[in-house]
Amino acid sequence: VPPTCDLARDLPGWVSTVVRRPPPALRDHKKLQVLHEGREESHRDEEKFLQVLLAAAPGDGVDLAAVCIVEYGLKQNDAAIFASNADGPYRNSILTVAATRMLVIPSLAFAPWLLKKISSKSVQMIGFAGCILFNFLLAIAYEDLKKLNLLFDALYIFQLSFQSLPGVSTMAISAEIYPSAVKGTGAAISSACGKLGATFGSYYFTHLKNEGRISDIFWTVTFTSALAFILTIVLIPSYNGNTLFKAEELADAGKPREARRMLFSGPQKSAEGKESQEVNGSESDSGEDYSCTSSDEC
Repeated sequence: VPPTCDLARDLPGWVSTVVRRPPPALRDHKKLQVLHEGREESHRDEEKFLQVLLAAAPGDGVDLAAVCIVEYGLKQNDAAIFASNADGPYRNSILTVAATRMLVIPSLAFAPWLLKKISSKSVQMIGFAGCILFNFLLAIAYEDLKKLNLLFDALYIFQLSFQSLPGVSTMAISAEIYPSAVKGTGAAISSACGKLGATFGSYYFTHLKNEGRISDIFWTVTFTSALAFILTIVLIPSYNGNTLFKAEELADAGKPREARRMLFSGPQKSAEGKESQEVNGSESDSGEDYSCTSSDEC
């Protein structure tokens, strides 16, 4: 105690300071308790959105897996596909692959533009339908087409171009349909399905190529695209910005079943009674079509 200290005067202040300020160990315990409560609340929020996640993930995940089976399987073996179509040196097939990739670039620019004009689901269905058509032609008439280099290359370029549509739409859908609380989880599930599809496609298509069964590669693409087309119709919702907004509101209110039904209920009308324009399958260009009327509310 300092010699100038007056115990009668200063002791009550010291005691009150100690009582008001808990020791460091107690303060750390309270911080951990608050953190634990926050984590439990976060888990409860995620469980609240789980039904919406499980309703949307299968269709988007399987479609993305199908896209990756086709894309990576063909790209892994397209040099060998063109080599089996010509009697020249192998470098000719490499040049053919380079030329086909360059000619597909316009379709890569066209796909995002088309997403702004029609819904993501429609873009995806068009893409898979084109893949079914052109790969069916390549599969059923492969022996005849491989003798006609120009026609074979043209059909291959067309099917590559149609691959660009679901390649873009599957990414857009996975970024839109999941509620904000589980958007990262949903996109990660879809992405993981895509990685599995890429692995399977690369391995299986290479196996077919090594056995000289090039036509079976195109049959596999045809059936895979047909399955993805059917799953798109059945499992992918048709929606606009109001649909997503209302589904998010219901999920936030703890009504996951209603949110799931809303997500699959089709394009919804705004409060003014107008149906918002489908842009990227979800958003509108004009502010009056949103369910919110100001930037703060949005």
